Amino acid sequence: MSDERENPYSGLWCFLVWLGVLGNLVFSVQALFAPRYLLNMLHMPQVSQTVWLRDSGGLLLLLSLMQAPSARRPFRYWVNAVITVAGRVGFGLFWFYGVFYAGWPSAFLSLAIADSSIGVLQLIVFMLLMRHEYLRPQLSPTYREAMS
Repeated sequence: MSDERENPYSGLWCFLVWLGVLGNLVFSVQALFAPRYLLNMLHMPQVSQTVWLRDSGGLLLLLSLMQAPSARRPFRYWVNAVITVAGRVGFGLFWFYGVFYAGWPSAFLSLAIADSSIGVLQLIVFMLLMRHEYLRPQLSPTYREAMS
């Protein structure tokens, strides 16, 4: 395997992963420490108990920390990278399903759009990243001899 810096998609992959992590951190820190403020900001219905929102914030924080290694080293931490993409796209679909089929408030659309947008971009860049790494043509022997 080559060094990640040789892959032209590495920088974009790193940016998109960190963008997703930053979005998760903004959401999770507010869910942990200011859940009622977060509900107001997202125009979501208030609840009597915020323990589940706080728990979700903590889990999202841990998930975000698991994504960080794949930002710089997607080939070494490829399982983290796959989970990053699958989780982002999967939860985007989860939020859309909830709004359109389960009768959830339309306020959840903001989460659906954010996760889906970043997730689709991550999926495209991840596929390009891996395609460049594993399907690029090998150098011809004549070219290698000329370079040495």
